[in-house]
Amino acid sequence: MERYVPSGFNWTLPWNDYKNGFGSSGSDVFWMGLERLHLLTTSGSYRLRCEWQQDTTDYWFSMEYWFFYIKDEAADYEMRVTGYVPGDNGGAKCVRNNNLYSQS
Repeated sequence: MERYVPSGFNWTLPWNDYKNGFGSSGSDVFWMGLERLHLLTTSGSYRLRCEWQQDTTDYWFSMEYWFFYIKDEAADYEMRVTGYVPGDNGGAKCVRNNNLYSQS
C-alpha cells in the first residue's frame, strides 16, 4: 500500500469522521474509520507489516509482527502488537537502485 496525501488536504476533521471513516475507497482521500478497524482486527488473527521509504536515500525499511489489533473506543483505539518477527529490526532490508542491502 502506498501513502499518497493530496496537497492541501485538511486533516483537521471532527472526531466522528476519524471514528466512522470518510471519503470513498476509490478516491484520493479515504479513511476506513477507527471503529471499523477495531471490528476488523478483533474478528480474527491478523499480522502487521509496516514498510516505509526514506526520502533522502530511497532505502526501504520494514517491521513485522505476528499479531495486532485495535482496541475499542473506550481504550482510545489503541493499537496493540505482539510477536515481533526476528531479523526485521526496522532497518533490516533496504532497496536502492534495485539492489538489496542489509542495513543496521
